[in-house]
Amino acid sequence: MSKGHAQATPQVDFNEITQLIVAARQRAVQAVNTSLIELYWQVGRTISRKIAQAEWGDGVVTQLASHLACVQPGLRGFTRRNLFRMRQFYEAYQDEQLVSALLSQLTWTHHLIILHQSKSSEERMNFTCRMHRMKRLMMLIADIIVTTQAAMVCIGSPTKPVKPRVKGSDHGTHGIHGK
Repeated sequence: MSKGHAQATPQVDFNEITQLIVAARQRAVQAVNTSLIELYWQVGRTISRKIAQAEWGDGVVTQLASHLACVQPGLRGFTRRNLFRMRQFYEAYQDEQLVSALLSQLTWTHHLIILHQSKSSEERMNFTCRMHRMKRLMMLIADIIVTTQAAMVCIGSPTKPVKPRVKGSDHGTHGIHGK
């Protein structure tokens, strides 16, 4: 072939590779989320037990937040308020015979919403199950969008990335709080 003549590229289906990448990313995000939920549970358990055994008063939690900010300057999420939320998270689920796998499937934000919205253990369990089903549905929809976009690229159809929009959000990228 001479210079200046481009070789025609055959239509190749990259969908399988695209799906492998998406699935690996989802597993990585889930693994990080699981570790964080377990950490928050353990921190909440430690704080709850120390306060219950009168080793600590509520004021010690403020000192703990300050200490963590000093020794881990880039650490986020361990403010006094969040430390008390971790305690609340532990205390809300400590007596439940809940499979930890279900708890770790939801994000910390989902758990905070559930804790804020529910008044009883039964209500909390219903919210947890509903949130879990919604999350699985959203992941399925995201997979369909990625697969559809990959197929459109393969057949040569011009496509723009689709950004999921959240109902009631002005910009569609800010989640449930619109921030």
